[in-house]
Amino acid sequence: MHNRDRKKAHITIFKTELAFILAAVTLTAFVLGFFSGKGKGGAVFELAPLPYAGEIGSTSSSPSLTGGVGADESAAQPEVDGRININTADSSQLITLPGIGEVLAGRIIAYREEFGGFNNIYEIMDVSGIGEKTFEKLESLIRVG
Repeated sequence: MHNRDRKKAHITIFKTELAFILAAVTLTAFVLGFFSGKGKGGAVFELAPLPYAGEIGSTSSSPSLTGGVGADESAAQPEVDGRININTADSSQLITLPGIGEVLAGRIIAYREEFGGFNNIYEIMDVSGIGEKTFEKLESLIRVG
């Protein structure tokens, strides 16, 4: 009887360890999926970047922290700081950016029409043909609000 109790204890410990391992793997998969979503449905929410110090109050009395579509859509031209609003720029403005030709300008416009605009400048990397290297050239030249 003593040996049988010992086997039960080992099985119970094994089941407990297995449950903890399964919980750890599930949590790890969730965390990795959550933080690697980048606009592909993986993340539950995304924080919009705060405006640069020079942006606060430069064009309006209340800065837009979300930077999405609707934040001064009438201004399709670059602001005083020279950056191009990728939510409102037309094709001719977009092709002035380094690495952006007519094809990519069309994809940027199609993307913002399909998804309701860009929430932040990093989303431009979701446009087919724009990777990290192109983004590095664009980062200081574009804005979304």
